[in-house]
Amino acid sequence: MLAFEIEINGDQRILAGFSDWDTLHITLLAVREASEEEQELRLHLSGSAQITDEEIREHVRWKTPEVSVGDEVKIRIVEVAEADIPAKRYRSDKTVQDNPFTEAEIEEMERMDYERLCKKFGGDS
Repeated sequence: MLAFEIEINGDQRILAGFSDWDTLHITLLAVREASEEEQELRLHLSGSAQITDEEIREHVRWKTPEVSVGDEVKIRIVEVAEADIPAKRYRSDKTVQDNPFTEAEIEEMERMDYERLCKKFGGDS
C-alpha cells in the first residue's frame, strides 16, 4: 500500500497509510494570531477512506509529535505491507459525524486551554 514515511530530526518515524485509502494528507502549518507574538507549528497526518456502497465515509488521523523552529521534517512516499495504526478512525458522512479526537486528546486540549486562559487572565494553573 502507499504510505507517507515521516522522519523528524532523524529519529521519530511515522508511517501513515491504510489499505482502503481514498486520500492521504500531510499538512505542516504555522499559525500566528495578528495580535500575539506567539506562533504555533503543527504537523498533521490524515486521510479519508473510500466511500462504501452504503455511502459511509470514514476519516483517519495519526498522532504526530510536536514540531518547532529548527526541526528537520523529511517525507518519503513509500510502498509498504503495513503502516502505523491511526490514532483514530472515525465516521464523517451525511448521516454520522463522529468526534475526530480520542478521549485522551480531548482532555489534553482542555488542559492546554485551561493553562492558556490561566496565563492570559492571571489564574493559577
